[in-house]
Amino acid sequence: MTIFSTEELVVLANMVGVVELFGVPELQSHRLNSAVAYPKGIQNLEKKNVLSQGKLTKKGFMVASLIEKYGNATDYLCLDQTDYVATGKQAILLHKKDEGVELTIQAPATVLGRWLSDYAILRRKGTAEEEGFRLRRSSLSLDDLQKQGIEAAFSIGQVKKTSSDMKKSAYILLLSEGTLYRLEGTELKEASQFWLTTWVVDALKIPYEVPEGDGLTKGKGVAGYLSNLSNNRQTEKEKKVTWFDW
Repeated sequence: MTIFSTEELVVLANMVGVVELFGVPELQSHRLNSAVAYPKGIQNLEKKNVLSQGKLTKKGFMVASLIEKYGNATDYLCLDQTDYVATGKQAILLHKKDEGVELTIQAPATVLGRWLSDYAILRRKGTAEEEGFRLRRSSLSLDDLQKQGIEAAFSIGQVKKTSSDMKKSAYILLLSEGTLYRLEGTELKEASQFWLTTWVVDALKIPYEVPEGDGLTKGKGVAGYLSNLSNNRQTEKEKKVTWFDW
């Protein structure tokens, strides 16, 4: 998979009229230093057969179209400041690496599968008690929790853009002594696994069936979806390794 530097992204973004790329704040500083960034970006893109004599190749057109769709999206997810996703029927994933940015288009369920494989908190099974709540006040402070010990953690956030506004939500999920916590700003709450999985699946815009009943059954519907997804993948494991290999 091709990795793109910020200089290369500046060139491609400019060609399709994209001003910002969510997850690449350094794009603007490179654009201001275009006298250096632009020639370097063009040279490298020609080596990658994305540009030829300053014009987009067939491969370059596909990459530029992906950047245009990503830049013009309205709904985004961010996971641990490494994965940035423009959500929709197809998810456009911007994955940050030390050497640059990888840009791909994937089924939302494929993105979820990778996250399930990489983050133990996401594939954790909720307790019976957690079926009765989404979020509730924590009896511990953050200092108490740190003293108790944190077994796993990751950050996740969502951005929704409109013509006049931008709504953001950002959380840190923490696992300590078998209990899941959500930190939002300075507010610490206990969180149910059903709330977390529902939030992630909804944010990725993945459809699933919801059992009849009160609102809490929605989380059970997501849990069932994840279970079925895992079971469906079992037969594929005989043929190849998948991201759902948990």
